[in-house]
Amino acid sequence: MILPNLIYAFESKKSIADTLNVHEKSLNVHEKLPDVHENVHEKSSQDIIPAIIDAIKINPKISLDELAELIGKSKRTIQRIIKNSEQIKRIGPDKGGHWEIIDKTFR
Repeated sequence: MILPNLIYAFESKKSIADTLNVHEKSLNVHEKLPDVHENVHEKSSQDIIPAIIDAIKINPKISLDELAELIGKSKRTIQRIIKNSEQIKRIGPDKGGHWEIIDKTFR
């Protein structure tokens, strides 16, 4: 990465020090991104669960495809969220089965 920056500095007649400082700053920004991504991911899953539960209460036979379209997330994302949730359980087969909401207040 440094070699292209040095070539850029030479061609644009910028100082090498300025170019390297910009490069170092961009590295610092990229180091912080994974932590931000993890926090956003956890928060968004928690925000989606109530929407899934509301949709299941309205139609317990709703499909994953319909849930994904309704909520605006991918089918795989909905599957992962439901799998990790202790509040939602699938009863029966994929075709012909239904969803149940497990009420934690009675446990």
